[in-house]
Amino acid sequence: MYRILLFSGGAYKFNELVEFVEDVGGVVFREERLQISRGNYFLREEIRVMIAIPEDELETLKTRVKELKGHLKDLELEKELMDIVNSYIFIYNLLSMPGGWTKIESIETSFKCPCCIELCSQMDFDLCAGELGQLMDEMCEMDLLEYRISQGEREYRLKTF
Repeated sequence: MYRILLFSGGAYKFNELVEFVEDVGGVVFREERLQISRGNYFLREEIRVMIAIPEDELETLKTRVKELKGHLKDLELEKELMDIVNSYIFIYNLLSMPGGWTKIESIETSFKCPCCIELCSQMDFDLCAGELGQLMDEMCEMDLLEYRISQGEREYRLKTF
């Protein structure tokens, strides 16, 4: 299961924090950068991001954040919203694996238990093909994924920048 956290801190070594989160299978999203100044004088840059990270990596993340003199706040989400976020992260991690374009049937098969992270044991709903298609479309709208039509079927992959 993943934890959703709000990080706030300075820009110093922030890229190392992002790299750590991605290395352990987490996702950094919704980044906001604030520049704090007094009059004409620049004082500091503050970064606020939402982080989704596996629960077993939480203590290591807290240590890294403390080294950066940042702060973490646990975001309490409704169960249904948390299930959706976990589904996004599962799809994102699945498509992060080498292999290029992936058909929706392959993704749907990975959602059925026993899956690699036992997702269904942590969620209260069964994900049907219609809901999966909707999740994939939403991820495309958020510019996380891109799709193409190949032989009359949609294939997905992570969007490259």
